Amino acid sequence: MSRSNTYSEPLPELAVETFDVAARQCASCRDTHTLWPYIRLSRTSIGAEREGSRLEPLLAELLPERPVILIAGAADTGLLALVARATSSDAEITVLDRCDTPLEMCRRLSARWGRLIATLHQDLRDLDIRDQFDLVLLHHTLQFVPAEHRMTVLLNLARALHPNGYLVHSFNVSRSLSGALGAEHRDVYPDWVLDELARIDVSLPEPHAEFRARLRAHATNRERHTGAFVDPAEVDHLMQAAGFSVERSIVIEPDVIAPYRSLIAKLNMQRIVKIGHLSS
Repeated sequence: MSRSNTYSEPLPELAVETFDVAARQCASCRDTHTLWPYIRLSRTSIGAEREGSRLEPLLAELLPERPVILIAGAADTGLLALVARATSSDAEITVLDRCDTPLEMCRRLSARWGRLIATLHQDLRDLDIRDQFDLVLLHHTLQFVPAEHRMTVLLNLARALHPNGYLVHSFNVSRSLSGALGAEHRDVYPDWVLDELARIDVSLPEPHAEFRARLRAHATNRERHTGAFVDPAEVDHLMQAAGFSVERSIVIEPDVIAPYRSLIAKLNMQRIVKIGHLSS
């Protein structure tokens, strides 16, 4: 049996479960966590965690035998599935998030696999672990951290790594999603998601109008974070100031539906992956 089959992610089923868990226990992050598996199903996210992603062989290449890995922020189960596919069964995986909803879903999925993982319910700004991990995956998380705290997060992750460990840092660079483009996005984004979910025959977890309103609120929230980085050199500077040498930079091609690809082009958006290791 292949690792893809062993560590499959039954996303339509998980979407229903995640919606229920997030609706019960999330606060300000409710719209993000109720919606994220449906957004992934609709291919209105970059899709770097999907099977066949360039990240999968990259992670496998960087990891030693019996690796100890930290997933530093998880919107849902996607990154756990990505790391599980890239590693051997004896890898030790810890998933961290400041909300317990994605952690609960990761625990449920790993239980289906029969694979033990650890979860850490904590804000990255408060992380105080030293010399523990061979690799940290920071995937699309730093842009959600206020600018004045980003260095703290990177310094905390540097301390958490073994001296020969790697930081795999994935992020977007783009123009800001604001003004007329932001207004257009708020109006059309919900229909992109709903039309694709209908096309692939995914049922909604609540009435159509309520789900559409939730999508519009999520689109509005995205405006605050899109354009957090406009140049990859900004992230190079942050990583280097935190003690990392940037070894490689890779562009991840988006796997998205046509309307979202059009928005990506208007924003000059790219998903960049920086591979950093601790400077000697």
